[in-house]
Amino acid sequence: MTSAILPPKNDEVFKMLFGDEQNTDLLIGFLRAVLPLPDDDYEELALLNPFLPGEMLDDKSGILDVRAKTKSGRQINIEIQVANHAAFKSRILYYLARLFARQIGEGDGYHLLKPVIGIAITDFTWIADSVAYHNAYRLHDLQSGSLFSDDLSLHTLELPKVGKEDDRTELWAWLEFLKAKNREELEMLAKEHPAVQPAVRKLIRLSDNEKARAIYEAREKARLDALSWQHEAEARGEARGWVEGRTEAQQAIARKLLELGRPVEEIMAATSLSQDAILALKG
Repeated sequence: MTSAILPPKNDEVFKMLFGDEQNTDLLIGFLRAVLPLPDDDYEELALLNPFLPGEMLDDKSGILDVRAKTKSGRQINIEIQVANHAAFKSRILYYLARLFARQIGEGDGYHLLKPVIGIAITDFTWIADSVAYHNAYRLHDLQSGSLFSDDLSLHTLELPKVGKEDDRTELWAWLEFLKAKNREELEMLAKEHPAVQPAVRKLIRLSDNEKARAIYEAREKARLDALSWQHEAEARGEARGWVEGRTEAQQAIARKLLELGRPVEEIMAATSLSQDAILALKG
């Protein structure tokens, strides 16, 4: 009989693994497998606040899955997406542009801008013209192929394209880790690929932790509730019904996280609700 684990490709579980300051070794191990950066750039990797507030009242806020800065100042945004939707590519580009632009304020010189790197992990195929599970994009000239700038770059990692008999590199092992469905798969992977052993041990501990499981279940319930409200609203042709349903689902997960004693900033990142809206739920 197999032993259940929390799914590492779930965004909330992913954040518990790679967005925790106590687990920066896991994040560094994963990033080294994806990005060909100088080794010393990982010596001072710092996790950053994943919440990007709007500049004006009507601006879009952004909630990133994992956001980090390397020693040289490069910012890295990792997004993991289980279900495809039409605006996903636009959202990724919006986040990259937002991170790049927010590095400087009025009066600052453009020379202060540092590269921003996006990593998009998907549980669906979205790069139709490539069979590779890892693709990397930068600003190139279409005819000569010459590089215009590497200040903005995007790496895509598509889990459905990862085959059991693929290249079996360290990156392959990390993506197999994200695809794992039970402890037996994890233990076999850790035995064959020592690089992912710390992540396997951490995930097994999380899976046995009641609070971690409660957070995952609350997030999953909110996601399913939001989908249900969306389908019902679409069936009735009511955009307002979808908005109200989504808000109700966000409030449900916020209440659960408050019960578990999670900090308000973390709840903001998990639900997209404002600080005032979350504090109002405490009463």
